[in-house]
Amino acid sequence: TMNAIATGQHAIVIGGVVRADLQPARYSSGGPIPSQHRIGPDALAVSDDAIVRSGVLAAGTRSGSVVAMNGTSVAAPMITRYIAEDLARGGRGNRAAVASLAERQEEDLTEHCATLQESAPQRPKPQRGGAGRIRLAPMNNLRMSEDEL
Repeated sequence: TMNAIATGQHAIVIGGVVRADLQPARYSSGGPIPSQHRIGPDALAVSDDAIVRSGVLAAGTRSGSVVAMNGTSVAAPMITRYIAEDLARGGRGNRAAVASLAERQEEDLTEHCATLQESAPQRPKPQRGGAGRIRLAPMNNLRMSEDEL
């Protein structure tokens, strides 16, 4: 996400992608300008389910409630979760790790579409999509058992 807080030399910039067509969301920024080390965001993560179904479902403010939230402010925390898991496994958890994940997932998407004899959705240019699109599994049905409460 791009805002006054998300600054610094090593900030990881995540743009938004629409899950249905895997294209950048219209509102998604192209990354920090000027920059010597990048020409767009580092990668894209899901920020909307579809153009007609804006947002992704997230926990609401009341117990058991659900709301649709959208924007790069939804995409960035998904990557933050990946970084935390990567660090817990002993990984680097940095921009290079995020770029590597995006590159792998772009290759997987191309292979998957070839297996289905379909054409892969056009990959966004680096200025809009960075290293590629990251499709992390949504965190659905995460409920605490009575023993955990």
